[in-house]
Amino acid sequence: MKILKRLEIKEIGKRAGETLLIFIFCLFYRCPFKLFLHVECPGCGMTRAMISVLKLDFRQAFAYHPLFPIVILGGVYYIFRTQLRRWFHIGAKQENVMLLVAGLIFLGRWIWMRI
Repeated sequence: MKILKRLEIKEIGKRAGETLLIFIFCLFYRCPFKLFLHVECPGCGMTRAMISVLKLDFRQAFAYHPLFPIVILGGVYYIFRTQLRRWFHIGAKQENVMLLVAGLIFLGRWIWMRI
């Protein structure tokens, strides 16, 4: 296994910091979907789920939002994106497909909860 270069380590740190800032922002952020439309959005409950994960209460996290593992995997992928793209030969097209599939899963769950 190849040792990470100094530049790659800086990029990983930068992406981890960005992910942390997004998480902190979500703690104090009010959902515009719910604020303006008065309907829960497809990601509603995700912040509570992530807080439950931080407390290692996975059962409660699943109760808040059953798709929380997708967000965790997406965050890990985002942090290690450069290395994973190289190791698994993932191109921009495959990334777009993964993002589309994740979006459709969230949308499908949201529609299912409304039926």
